[in-house]
Amino acid sequence: MNIWLINHYAVPPEFYPLARPSLLAKNLQKMGHNVTIIAASTVHNSESKNLIENGEKVKISEYSGIPYVLVNCDPYQDNGVKRIKNIWQFAKRLPKVLDSLEKPDAIVATSFDPL
Repeated sequence: MNIWLINHYAVPPEFYPLARPSLLAKNLQKMGHNVTIIAASTVHNSESKNLIENGEKVKISEYSGIPYVLVNCDPYQDNGVKRIKNIWQFAKRLPKVLDSLEKPDAIVATSFDPL
């Protein structure tokens, strides 16, 4: 089965090894499923770390054997206006990104923001 895990804050394992989306993806892969994690390019609680540095709108990479589709969003450091902008950007850009991908058999969306 082809599965998308959509989580705004999902980060590759090297930034947070115990992150639930990557652990879920690994376990689903062990069961024979194809899993792609779709997340914002920013690393939450990281002093503004962004995994897209060259202005690309989307970056497709593999981290620890898990495919990631990263949606470029502006960095932020705290819970202020910049974080709200980041949440808005992800919500606004996500539909176009999803339209460009091969359709999944199942979608698991977690930690979804109200926007």
